[in-house]
Amino acid sequence: MKSITSRSLLTILSLVLLSSCSQEVPTEVTPQPLEVVTGPFLIRDGIRYHQDTNELVTGIVEEFHENGQLRDKSNFKDGVLDGLNEYFHENGQLLFRANYRDGKPDGLHESFHENGQLRDKSNFKDGVLDGLRESFHGNGQLKETGNFQDGKREGIWESFDEGGQLLNSVNYRERTQTPQFDLPRVLYPEQRVKSTDYAGKIALVNFWATWCVGCLQEREFLMELSRGGMPIYGIVWRDRRELAIQSLETRGDPYVASGFDGDAIAGTDIPITSTQTALWGVTGAPETFLIGRDGSVLYQHLGQLTSEIFVTEFIPLIKSDLSAGL
Repeated sequence: MKSITSRSLLTILSLVLLSSCSQEVPTEVTPQPLEVVTGPFLIRDGIRYHQDTNELVTGIVEEFHENGQLRDKSNFKDGVLDGLNEYFHENGQLLFRANYRDGKPDGLHESFHENGQLRDKSNFKDGVLDGLRESFHGNGQLKETGNFQDGKREGIWESFDEGGQLLNSVNYRERTQTPQFDLPRVLYPEQRVKSTDYAGKIALVNFWATWCVGCLQEREFLMELSRGGMPIYGIVWRDRRELAIQSLETRGDPYVASGFDGDAIAGTDIPITSTQTALWGVTGAPETFLIGRDGSVLYQHLGQLTSEIFVTEFIPLIKSDLSAGL
């Protein structure tokens, strides 16, 4: 299966990152009939306009993969998403289905594996996660379950392996803060990269190594995210500095900065202080953490990061964090 194209990925990412500065658009009292509308379109401050007339887009917008298959079908009203929004794989399989109201996620959001199995279902209320959220392995087994309240994890969250074995149980009575770190930079050892560098930002923290095949395979996708405006901080995990430098120079550098943690000081071996304290807990590379504006861990992904995973797992949490007050 091919990944989502760079153009569509950057469109999704720009819509999300710009949504925090979107302005409210007056809506008509009388509903307008929905019909398929065609581009070209212009996106400005998270609002979609007809490029030729500068009018706000209202109606059904359809976009297609290069093979002619429908890629996404979205309902717009006065320039913002309003109603059902669907994304599809190049083979026609449904990838993501979500409901919006006045440009904000509202109601049920669902994503699906390539085999058609449900990957994730979440409930949104006025733009933020609220209620039960469940994710599933490709074989249909429950992967993670827990509740959100006003965009924050609440109560007991549990995760399971593909065989149904309980892996972890955490009580989120308070939002979970990322562990602090202060590491020398890979390229400039005399400088430091710190967890405080992304304070107040939505960011990714990506643990990687040159001996890790998945890390090398996800590099180009991380480059796409970086070009789209996503801040990514790297931590080189259990590796040699000279090999990491060579990798960044030859394969590309998507990171705002990379810290060198050759001895895995930041990644593991940190004592557990309480059930409310989330540690990095890295068990292998690559692992990627989504960090909220308040410094909390919104999501932890084990393994190679792909465009499909980012759209289905990360984008809803980014939207929720942008919509929630600090």
